[in-house]
Amino acid sequence: MSEENNKEKLRTLKGARLYGFSAGVLGQILPVTLISAYIFIFFTYAIGLNALLVSIGTALGVVVLAFFAPIFGYLVDKKRPGRLGKRRPFLILSLPLIIFSLIIMWYSPLAQRFGEINWVISFFLWAFLLIFYLAYALLRSTYLSMIPEQSQIEENRIKIGSLTGIFSILATVIGIFLPLIIQSRLITPDAIFYNPIDRQFLIGALPILGWVFAMFVVIFTLLAYFSTNEDFYSEIDEKTTLNEDLKIKKVLKNIFRPFSDKNYYFFLFSMLIATIGIRLLVKNLTLFFTFVLNLKGNAFVLFILPLVTFAVLGFIFWSRRAHSVGIKKSFIQARWFTAISLILTGILLIGMPNDILLWIARILFAGVLFGLVVGYILPNPAISELVDNSPKEIMEKMDSNSLSGSYFGTFLFVLNIGHALGDLILGVILMGPNAKNSLAIGIVFPIAGVLYFMSNLILNKIDLR
Repeated sequence: MSEENNKEKLRTLKGARLYGFSAGVLGQILPVTLISAYIFIFFTYAIGLNALLVSIGTALGVVVLAFFAPIFGYLVDKKRPGRLGKRRPFLILSLPLIIFSLIIMWYSPLAQRFGEINWVISFFLWAFLLIFYLAYALLRSTYLSMIPEQSQIEENRIKIGSLTGIFSILATVIGIFLPLIIQSRLITPDAIFYNPIDRQFLIGALPILGWVFAMFVVIFTLLAYFSTNEDFYSEIDEKTTLNEDLKIKKVLKNIFRPFSDKNYYFFLFSMLIATIGIRLLVKNLTLFFTFVLNLKGNAFVLFILPLVTFAVLGFIFWSRRAHSVGIKKSFIQARWFTAISLILTGILLIGMPNDILLWIARILFAGVLFGLVVGYILPNPAISELVDNSPKEIMEKMDSNSLSGSYFGTFLFVLNIGHALGDLILGVILMGPNAKNSLAIGIVFPIAGVLYFMSNLILNKIDLR
């Protein structure tokens, strides 16, 4: 009876609040997916900037995100609750810079020749990416750190993970589909820079998308804000304040304290390697369709649209699988689908009739999507469980009654170091004439598959339900 009473006292998100908070992830994934999926193409093939300089810019942006996410996570952990709550106000605080940078970054000056090393354009791109990712670090780390406190029951956390997974998949599909739809409107998608009509079309369309996605960020962030409350903090004795702990040495020391949790360390290492792989996949996808599969016009959308079914099926299957066999086992099994399918895309580089090429590609990408969706479902409940089971000495050394901000902040740090490494690897592979080389573009996916394979071997070492 006492166990049932304790369970009733634990906090959960239900009804409209559950859906409202979970939908908040749309305001985070949509803009990042747009940038990940198309900023490389826009600045390399429409603006004309050297591919490596574009990759350096995106890598710098996610490195800023990597370092500031745990800093913000730790500082939010240490903040004394106020009239509006402890973490919620930071959701609103992040919005102005995100909106500003997400809109302005698409209004770039133009290069005079393809692949130009232009420092004015480079610094323009780098500056607005840095601003965006700095503000995004605050938004993302705050949102994730709220999950273990808003929901304290594993079943409810998995439900939140499933819903945020649905919304994340939806945001990813929108973020990838819109650029593909734009790509399908181009006359010569493999020679954008040299076609004035195509180039002008992109220069006009992408700023409009920036405005639209900025509106989405505002709407869904406010929805998450109003779907939560932090009244429970009035019952918690907060002994420390933000001002007492702002010594930078102590802040930095505590940021990386979660690495001393050996179990969490292996989880982070696994996620780092997998994230490099998924970054290569997302940023190379449109290029692969253009230069390897030779898709043009409506063929872009017609190829990918039926495959969305497998993402939906994967989401349903792995969500149920997590309930029946646990988070770890379902995570590993799903990743095998993605790893094997990506490695086998190397077959597509062998000369064959176009119809056979496209059918093999459809089968392989169906396998990729079927397994890939697990990344939208299980990491958050997995980290919440790792926070709950963290060593007591970490809590004592950090002098805090909450580790969720630090754990999720460290997770974002590793995640974005993976993004940065993926950007740099892609930039090096596609330097110079390789930006249009089908072999160079095609080999990226098997590399991503090998990385996924390696991450699974590490994930198997983790003590997780």
